[in-house]
Amino acid sequence: MTPTLAKTGTHVERIERAVWQTLAPTFADHNYRQVWEYGEYIAGRNGAVSEHVAISRDGDVIGLADVRLKSIPIVGGGVAYVGGGPLTRRDDSDNVQAFSDSVTALVDEYVESRGFTLRLMCPLGSEAWNAAATEALATLGFEPAKWPKAYRTIAVNTRRSLDDIRDAFSKNWRKNLRRGEQRGVTLRIGQDPSMFGPVRDLYQELLDRKGFDVELDADFYAQANERMATDERFTVILAECEGEVCGMNVVSALGDTLVGIIGATTYEGAKRYAAYLLEWGAMELAHSRGMARYDMGGIDPEDNPGGFDFKRGTRGDDLTGAGPMERKPSGLRAAVADHAERAYRAMRRASKGRRNGAAAKNGAATGGES
Repeated sequence: MTPTLAKTGTHVERIERAVWQTLAPTFADHNYRQVWEYGEYIAGRNGAVSEHVAISRDGDVIGLADVRLKSIPIVGGGVAYVGGGPLTRRDDSDNVQAFSDSVTALVDEYVESRGFTLRLMCPLGSEAWNAAATEALATLGFEPAKWPKAYRTIAVNTRRSLDDIRDAFSKNWRKNLRRGEQRGVTLRIGQDPSMFGPVRDLYQELLDRKGFDVELDADFYAQANERMATDERFTVILAECEGEVCGMNVVSALGDTLVGIIGATTYEGAKRYAAYLLEWGAMELAHSRGMARYDMGGIDPEDNPGGFDFKRGTRGDDLTGAGPMERKPSGLRAAVADHAERAYRAMRRASKGRRNGAAAKNGAATGGES
Protein backbone atom coordinates (compact mmCIF):
# COMPACT_ATOMS: atom_id res chain seq x y z
CA MET A 1 0.00 0.00 0.00
CA THR A 2 1.04 3.60 -0.57
CA PRO A 3 3.22 4.64 2.38
CA THR A 4 2.64 8.40 2.34
CA LEU A 5 0.65 11.27 0.92
CA ALA A 6 2.56 14.51 0.73
CA LYS A 7 -0.58 16.66 0.43
CA THR A 8 -2.01 15.80 3.84
CA GLY A 9 0.69 13.78 5.56
CA THR A 10 -1.63 10.78 5.66
CA HIS A 11 -1.09 7.15 4.82
CA VAL A 12 -3.19 4.01 4.39
CA GLU A 13 -2.33 0.60 5.81
CA ARG A 14 -4.03 -2.77 6.17
CA ILE A 15 -4.86 -3.70 9.76
CA GLU A 16 -5.78 -6.93 11.51
CA ARG A 17 -9.18 -7.71 13.01
CA ALA A 18 -8.05 -7.20 16.62
CA VAL A 19 -6.84 -3.68 15.83
CA TRP A 20 -10.02 -2.90 13.91
CA GLN A 21 -12.17 -4.14 16.80
CA THR A 22 -10.34 -1.78 19.15
CA LEU A 23 -10.48 1.28 16.90
CA ALA A 24 -13.95 1.08 15.31
CA PRO A 25 -15.95 1.78 18.50
CA THR A 26 -14.01 5.04 19.01
CA PHE A 27 -15.78 6.58 16.01
CA ALA A 28 -19.20 8.19 16.41
CA ASP A 29 -20.17 7.11 12.90
CA HIS A 30 -19.40 3.42 13.49
CA ASN A 31 -22.21 1.39 11.92
CA TYR A 32 -23.07 -2.18 11.00
CA ARG A 33 -21.95 -1.80 7.37
CA GLN A 34 -18.44 -1.29 8.70
CA VAL A 35 -18.51 -4.28 11.06
CA TRP A 36 -15.63 -6.58 10.08
CA GLU A 37 -17.68 -9.77 9.70
CA TYR A 38 -20.58 -8.05 7.95
CA GLY A 39 -18.24 -6.61 5.32
CA GLU A 40 -16.52 -9.92 4.69
CA TYR A 41 -19.83 -11.77 4.44
CA ILE A 42 -21.47 -9.44 1.92
CA ALA A 43 -18.25 -9.12 -0.07
CA GLY A 44 -18.04 -12.90 -0.38
CA ARG A 45 -21.64 -13.11 -1.56
CA ASN A 46 -20.88 -10.59 -4.31
CA GLY A 47 -17.62 -12.12 -5.48
CA ALA A 48 -15.56 -9.34 -3.91
CA VAL A 49 -12.95 -9.15 -1.16
CA SER A 50 -12.70 -6.84 1.84
CA GLU A 51 -9.62 -4.81 2.71
CA HIS A 52 -9.76 -3.28 6.17
CA VAL A 53 -7.57 -0.20 6.33
CA ALA A 54 -6.67 2.54 8.78
CA ILE A 55 -5.86 6.06 7.63
CA SER A 56 -3.27 7.80 9.80
CA ARG A 57 -2.07 11.39 9.91
CA ASP A 58 1.09 12.26 11.81
CA GLY A 59 0.87 8.99 13.74
CA ASP A 60 -2.81 9.32 14.71
CA VAL A 61 -5.55 7.19 13.20
CA ILE A 62 -8.12 9.59 11.70
CA GLY A 63 -10.20 7.11 9.73
CA LEU A 64 -11.13 3.49 9.07
CA ALA A 65 -12.58 1.89 5.97
CA ASP A 66 -13.68 -1.58 4.97
CA VAL A 67 -13.06 -1.34 1.23
CA ARG A 68 -14.90 -3.92 -0.86
CA LEU A 69 -12.89 -4.70 -4.01
CA LYS A 70 -14.46 -6.11 -7.16
CA SER A 71 -11.46 -6.60 -9.45
CA ILE A 72 -11.29 -7.03 -13.23
CA PRO A 73 -9.03 -9.95 -14.26
CA ILE A 74 -6.06 -9.30 -16.58
CA VAL A 75 -6.86 -5.61 -17.15
CA GLY A 76 -6.69 -4.73 -13.47
CA GLY A 77 -8.63 -2.13 -11.53
CA GLY A 78 -12.36 -2.48 -10.97
CA VAL A 79 -14.56 -0.95 -8.27
CA ALA A 80 -13.46 -0.20 -4.71
CA TYR A 81 -16.68 0.33 -2.76
CA VAL A 82 -16.98 1.70 0.77
CA GLY A 83 -20.47 1.33 2.26
CA GLY A 84 -21.13 3.21 5.50
CA GLY A 85 -17.64 4.66 5.50
CA PRO A 86 -15.03 5.85 5.88
CA LEU A 87 -15.42 6.18 9.64
CA THR A 88 -14.04 9.60 10.59
CA ARG A 89 -16.45 11.38 12.95
CA ARG A 90 -15.44 11.55 16.60
CA ASP A 91 -18.52 13.58 17.57
CA ASP A 92 -21.64 15.07 15.98
CA SER A 93 -19.97 18.24 14.68
CA ASP A 94 -19.90 19.19 11.00
CA ASN A 95 -16.08 19.41 10.85
CA VAL A 96 -15.10 17.28 7.85
CA GLN A 97 -11.31 17.79 7.83
CA ALA A 98 -10.54 14.24 8.97
CA PHE A 99 -13.09 12.97 6.43
CA SER A 100 -11.54 14.99 3.61
CA ASP A 101 -8.01 13.88 4.50
CA SER A 102 -9.10 10.24 4.78
CA VAL A 103 -10.82 10.32 1.39
CA THR A 104 -7.76 11.93 -0.17
CA ALA A 105 -5.64 9.08 1.16
CA LEU A 106 -8.10 6.49 -0.18
CA VAL A 107 -8.04 8.16 -3.60
CA ASP A 108 -4.25 8.03 -3.68
CA GLU A 109 -4.24 4.35 -2.73
CA TYR A 110 -7.13 2.91 -4.73
CA VAL A 111 -7.56 5.30 -7.66
CA GLU A 112 -4.13 6.72 -8.40
CA SER A 113 -1.95 3.79 -7.37
CA ARG A 114 -4.15 0.77 -8.14
CA GLY A 115 -6.51 1.99 -10.86
CA PHE A 116 -9.85 1.34 -9.12
CA THR A 117 -12.98 3.42 -9.33
CA LEU A 118 -13.50 4.51 -5.72
CA ARG A 119 -17.18 4.69 -4.76
CA LEU A 120 -18.37 5.94 -1.38
CA MET A 121 -21.72 5.67 0.38
CA CYS A 122 -20.96 7.61 3.55
CA PRO A 123 -22.42 7.04 7.03
CA LEU A 124 -25.32 9.25 8.05
CA GLY A 125 -24.71 12.30 10.21
CA SER A 126 -26.55 15.52 10.94
CA GLU A 127 -27.98 17.55 8.07
CA ALA A 128 -24.98 19.90 8.27
CA TRP A 129 -22.52 16.99 8.25
CA ASN A 130 -24.15 15.29 5.26
CA ALA A 131 -24.05 18.54 3.28
CA ALA A 132 -20.43 19.28 4.24
CA ALA A 133 -19.30 15.75 3.35
CA THR A 134 -21.04 15.94 -0.03
CA GLU A 135 -19.32 19.26 -0.75
CA ALA A 136 -15.96 17.85 0.31
CA LEU A 137 -16.34 14.92 -2.08
CA ALA A 138 -17.21 17.24 -4.96
CA THR A 139 -14.14 19.35 -4.16
CA LEU A 140 -12.01 16.19 -4.33
CA GLY A 141 -13.25 15.40 -7.83
CA PHE A 142 -16.01 12.93 -6.98
CA GLU A 143 -19.14 12.77 -9.11
CA PRO A 144 -22.56 11.18 -8.44
CA ALA A 145 -22.58 7.42 -9.05
CA LYS A 146 -25.40 5.50 -10.73
CA TRP A 147 -25.38 2.73 -8.11
CA PRO A 148 -26.58 2.24 -5.45
CA LYS A 149 -29.49 4.61 -4.80
CA ALA A 150 -28.88 7.60 -2.54
CA TYR A 151 -29.88 6.90 1.06
CA ARG A 152 -32.74 9.09 2.27
CA THR A 153 -34.33 8.52 5.65
CA ILE A 154 -36.26 9.98 8.57
CA ALA A 155 -34.09 10.37 11.67
CA VAL A 156 -35.54 11.18 15.09
CA ASN A 157 -33.43 13.24 17.51
CA THR A 158 -33.19 10.98 20.58
CA ARG A 159 -31.11 13.28 22.78
CA ARG A 160 -34.28 15.12 23.76
CA SER A 161 -36.40 13.93 26.67
CA LEU A 162 -38.83 11.12 25.88
CA ASP A 163 -41.70 13.51 26.55
CA ASP A 164 -40.32 16.00 24.03
CA ILE A 165 -39.84 13.25 21.44
CA ARG A 166 -43.40 12.01 21.92
CA ASP A 167 -44.94 15.49 21.98
CA ALA A 168 -43.38 16.21 18.57
CA PHE A 169 -45.25 13.35 16.88
CA SER A 170 -48.19 14.20 14.65
CA LYS A 171 -51.59 14.01 16.32
CA ASN A 172 -52.42 10.81 14.44
CA TRP A 173 -49.07 9.19 15.33
CA ARG A 174 -49.55 9.92 19.04
CA LYS A 175 -53.11 8.56 18.91
CA ASN A 176 -52.06 5.32 17.23
CA LEU A 177 -49.17 4.85 19.66
CA ARG A 178 -51.63 5.13 22.56
CA ARG A 179 -53.91 2.62 20.83
CA GLY A 180 -51.08 0.12 20.66
CA GLU A 181 -50.31 0.62 24.34
CA GLN A 182 -53.97 0.12 25.24
CA ARG A 183 -54.50 -2.98 23.11
CA GLY A 184 -52.19 -5.31 24.94
CA VAL A 185 -49.10 -5.12 22.75
CA THR A 186 -45.90 -5.81 24.69
CA LEU A 187 -42.26 -5.63 23.57
CA ARG A 188 -39.39 -8.04 24.08
CA ILE A 189 -35.90 -6.75 23.29
CA GLY A 190 -32.64 -8.69 23.05
CA GLN A 191 -29.60 -9.78 21.06
CA ASP A 192 -29.94 -13.54 21.35
CA PRO A 193 -29.58 -15.01 17.83
CA SER A 194 -32.57 -17.28 18.56
CA MET A 195 -34.80 -14.20 18.32
CA PHE A 196 -34.15 -14.19 14.58
CA GLY A 197 -36.47 -17.19 14.18
CA PRO A 198 -39.63 -15.05 14.40
CA VAL A 199 -37.88 -12.33 12.37
CA ARG A 200 -37.37 -14.71 9.47
CA ASP A 201 -40.95 -15.99 9.64
CA LEU A 202 -42.52 -12.52 9.80
CA TYR A 203 -40.37 -11.11 7.03
CA GLN A 204 -41.10 -13.98 4.67
CA GLU A 205 -44.79 -13.57 5.45
CA LEU A 206 -44.47 -9.88 4.53
CA LEU A 207 -42.74 -10.68 1.23
CA ASP A 208 -45.38 -13.27 0.37
CA ARG A 209 -48.20 -10.88 1.21
CA LYS A 210 -46.78 -7.83 -0.58
CA GLY A 211 -45.26 -9.74 -3.48
CA PHE A 212 -42.12 -7.60 -3.72
CA ASP A 213 -38.43 -8.34 -4.03
CA VAL A 214 -35.67 -7.14 -1.68
CA GLU A 215 -31.93 -6.91 -2.06
CA LEU A 216 -31.14 -8.37 1.36
CA ASP A 217 -33.70 -10.43 3.25
CA ALA A 218 -34.07 -11.48 6.86
CA ASP A 219 -32.11 -14.67 6.28
CA PHE A 220 -29.11 -12.63 5.09
CA TYR A 221 -29.16 -10.46 8.23
CA ALA A 222 -29.59 -13.50 10.47
CA GLN A 223 -26.54 -15.16 8.95
CA ALA A 224 -24.50 -11.96 9.09
CA ASN A 225 -25.54 -11.54 12.72
CA GLU A 226 -24.28 -15.00 13.65
CA ARG A 227 -20.81 -14.06 12.37
CA MET A 228 -20.52 -10.81 14.33
CA ALA A 229 -18.86 -10.27 17.68
CA THR A 230 -21.41 -10.33 20.51
CA ASP A 231 -21.25 -6.60 21.27
CA GLU A 232 -21.79 -5.69 17.60
CA ARG A 233 -24.78 -7.92 16.92
CA PHE A 234 -28.16 -6.58 15.86
CA THR A 235 -30.82 -5.92 18.47
CA VAL A 236 -34.21 -7.55 17.87
CA ILE A 237 -37.41 -5.89 19.12
CA LEU A 238 -40.35 -8.29 19.08
CA ALA A 239 -43.97 -7.21 19.58
CA GLU A 240 -46.26 -9.75 21.21
CA CYS A 241 -50.06 -9.89 21.14
CA GLU A 242 -51.63 -12.28 23.65
CA GLY A 243 -48.25 -14.03 23.97
CA GLU A 244 -47.84 -14.49 20.20
CA VAL A 245 -45.23 -12.61 18.15
CA CYS A 246 -47.10 -10.08 16.02
CA GLY A 247 -44.33 -7.77 14.87
CA MET A 248 -40.59 -7.19 14.78
CA ASN A 249 -38.03 -4.43 14.32
CA VAL A 250 -34.35 -5.29 13.82
CA VAL A 251 -31.97 -2.43 14.67
CA SER A 252 -28.24 -1.84 15.01
CA ALA A 253 -26.95 0.10 18.01
CA LEU A 254 -23.42 1.21 17.13
CA GLY A 255 -21.86 4.65 17.19
CA ASP A 256 -24.20 7.58 17.81
CA THR A 257 -27.01 6.43 15.51
CA LEU A 258 -29.48 3.60 16.09
CA VAL A 259 -30.33 2.21 12.65
CA GLY A 260 -33.53 0.44 11.70
CA ILE A 261 -32.81 -2.45 9.32
CA ILE A 262 -35.92 -4.54 8.71
CA GLY A 263 -39.39 -4.63 10.26
CA ALA A 264 -42.80 -6.21 9.78
CA THR A 265 -46.08 -6.91 11.56
CA THR A 266 -48.67 -9.64 11.20
CA TYR A 267 -52.30 -8.87 10.37
CA GLU A 268 -53.10 -9.07 14.08
CA GLY A 269 -50.18 -6.77 14.88
CA ALA A 270 -51.38 -4.22 12.35
CA LYS A 271 -54.87 -4.24 13.90
CA ARG A 272 -53.32 -3.49 17.29
CA TYR A 273 -50.98 -0.76 15.98
CA ALA A 274 -47.88 -2.78 16.93
CA ALA A 275 -45.75 -0.90 14.36
CA TYR A 276 -46.01 2.27 16.43
CA LEU A 277 -44.84 0.52 19.59
CA LEU A 278 -41.96 -1.13 17.72
CA GLU A 279 -40.70 2.25 16.51
CA TRP A 280 -41.25 3.83 19.91
CA GLY A 281 -39.30 1.00 21.52
CA ALA A 282 -36.38 1.74 19.19
CA MET A 283 -36.49 5.43 20.11
CA GLU A 284 -36.51 4.57 23.82
CA LEU A 285 -33.51 2.30 23.29
CA ALA A 286 -31.56 5.01 21.45
CA HIS A 287 -32.46 7.56 24.12
CA SER A 288 -31.42 5.24 26.97
CA ARG A 289 -27.99 4.84 25.37
CA GLY A 290 -27.48 8.56 24.81
CA MET A 291 -27.45 8.15 21.04
CA ALA A 292 -27.93 11.19 18.83
CA ARG A 293 -30.64 9.83 16.56
CA TYR A 294 -32.79 6.93 15.46
CA ASP A 295 -32.51 6.35 11.72
CA MET A 296 -35.83 4.75 10.79
CA GLY A 297 -34.32 2.68 8.00
CA GLY A 298 -34.85 4.66 4.82
CA ILE A 299 -37.75 6.17 2.91
CA ASP A 300 -38.92 6.01 -0.70
CA PRO A 301 -41.80 8.46 -1.21
CA GLU A 302 -42.40 7.31 -4.80
CA ASP A 303 -42.26 3.52 -4.50
CA ASN A 304 -43.47 3.26 -0.89
CA PRO A 305 -45.62 6.33 -0.09
CA GLY A 306 -47.34 4.54 2.79
CA GLY A 307 -44.06 3.87 4.56
CA PHE A 308 -42.98 7.45 3.95
CA ASP A 309 -46.18 8.87 5.46
CA PHE A 310 -45.87 6.56 8.46
CA LYS A 311 -42.29 7.59 9.22
CA ARG A 312 -42.68 11.31 8.65
CA GLY A 313 -45.48 11.25 11.23
CA THR A 314 -42.73 11.15 13.86
CA ARG A 315 -41.73 14.65 12.72
CA GLY A 316 -38.11 13.48 12.48
CA ASP A 317 -35.52 15.08 10.23
CA ASP A 318 -35.61 14.21 6.53
CA LEU A 319 -31.94 13.42 5.83
CA THR A 320 -29.97 12.22 2.82
CA GLY A 321 -26.52 10.75 3.38
CA ALA A 322 -23.47 11.76 1.36
CA GLY A 323 -23.14 9.56 -1.70
CA PRO A 324 -23.06 7.48 -3.65
CA MET A 325 -20.23 9.43 -5.26
CA GLU A 326 -17.22 8.11 -7.12
CA ARG A 327 -13.79 9.08 -8.38
CA LYS A 328 -12.55 7.28 -11.49
CA PRO A 329 -8.99 6.56 -12.61
CA SER A 330 -7.61 8.06 -15.80
CA GLY A 331 -7.23 5.99 -18.98
CA LEU A 332 -9.11 2.92 -20.16
CA ARG A 333 -9.57 1.26 -16.79
CA ALA A 334 -12.53 3.47 -15.91
CA ALA A 335 -14.32 2.60 -19.16
CA VAL A 336 -13.62 -1.11 -18.71
CA ALA A 337 -14.88 -0.99 -15.12
CA ASP A 338 -18.08 0.80 -16.23
CA HIS A 339 -18.71 -1.77 -18.95
CA ALA A 340 -18.06 -4.71 -16.62
CA GLU A 341 -20.39 -3.31 -13.97
CA ARG A 342 -23.19 -2.67 -16.46
CA ALA A 343 -22.88 -6.25 -17.71
CA TYR A 344 -22.86 -7.61 -14.16
CA ARG A 345 -25.96 -5.65 -13.15
CA ALA A 346 -27.80 -6.61 -16.34
CA MET A 347 -27.09 -10.25 -15.53
CA ARG A 348 -28.34 -9.78 -11.97
CA ARG A 349 -31.53 -8.10 -13.15
CA ALA A 350 -32.18 -10.95 -15.56
CA SER A 351 -31.57 -13.50 -12.81
CA LYS A 352 -33.86 -11.57 -10.44
CA GLY A 353 -36.56 -11.48 -13.11
CA ARG A 354 -36.39 -15.25 -13.51
CA ARG A 355 -36.62 -15.74 -9.75
CA ASN A 356 -39.59 -13.40 -9.50
CA GLY A 357 -41.33 -15.20 -12.39
CA ALA A 358 -40.91 -18.56 -10.69
CA ALA A 359 -41.99 -17.07 -7.36
CA ALA A 360 -45.12 -15.56 -8.91
CA LYS A 361 -46.21 -19.02 -10.05
CA ASN A 362 -45.97 -20.18 -6.46
CA GLY A 363 -47.60 -17.04 -5.04
CA ALA A 364 -44.43 -15.85 -3.31
CA ALA A 365 -41.63 -13.32 -3.70
CA THR A 366 -37.95 -13.85 -3.22
CA GLY A 367 -35.16 -11.58 -2.07
CA GLY A 368 -31.78 -10.85 -3.50
CA GLU A 369 -28.98 -8.31 -3.36
CA SER A 370 -27.24 -5.93 -5.72
